[in-house]
Amino acid sequence: MTEFLVDSFLASCVGGGLSLDRKAAFQIMVSRPLVAATFIGFLLGNPTGGLMAGLFFELLYVGELPIGGYVPSHETAITVVSTFVALVCAGLPGSTAPLYSLIALSALFVIPCGHLFKWGDRFARSYNARFFHAAQEKVMDDYRVIVRKNIKGLLVLFLTTFTTIFVMTVAGTLVVSTLYPRLPDVVVEKLLPMVWVALVLLGFAATFNTAYSKKARLLLSVAVGLFAAILVTVLYGL
Repeated sequence: MTEFLVDSFLASCVGGGLSLDRKAAFQIMVSRPLVAATFIGFLLGNPTGGLMAGLFFELLYVGELPIGGYVPSHETAITVVSTFVALVCAGLPGSTAPLYSLIALSALFVIPCGHLFKWGDRFARSYNARFFHAAQEKVMDDYRVIVRKNIKGLLVLFLTTFTTIFVMTVAGTLVVSTLYPRLPDVVVEKLLPMVWVALVLLGFAATFNTAYSKKARLLLSVAVGLFAAILVTVLYGL
């Protein structure tokens, strides 16, 4: 349990730090699901599994960008939590569950809880408004107040995301690790693989919806066709 809590703490620190890249600082795309999930994979000793989860969530949230005052789904936090839960459960002693099934089950649990991350994001933005007004009042006396207030704002964003990720990683791991072994065989062998495929296709659809050029849509259509062909081959052994 101690090792699990340490891993959860470290994952929350990574998630909180990467989340700052979304809008508050850096903005070098390290907050994207593909990168964030891979970081979590390295942290848990399974970078390939992290990359697999990252590709999946990148498809789902490729069009979710926090532009202006719009508060989208917190793709970084959702990815970090889902990847952490899936990889931890996959690494439990005696676990034979396919990673894609655990990713699907984790996503089904975490994505509906995305409103918690949205609430945290809105709270941090609203709370940080007071730093702006405080800096505005004192900037004529000491220009360095701008730097201090900006750092405080970053700290509020980090702590808010860190807290929500930590709570969700612990809760999600407990729920998924308890639920999965008790699922009927038909759910494990048939339903969860179908959910995984459906979510991947939903990701392709979301990506297709963000593509505006004919060339991009053509490439996506080819990718979907190849994915469907591979899927049929795997399922039916053609």
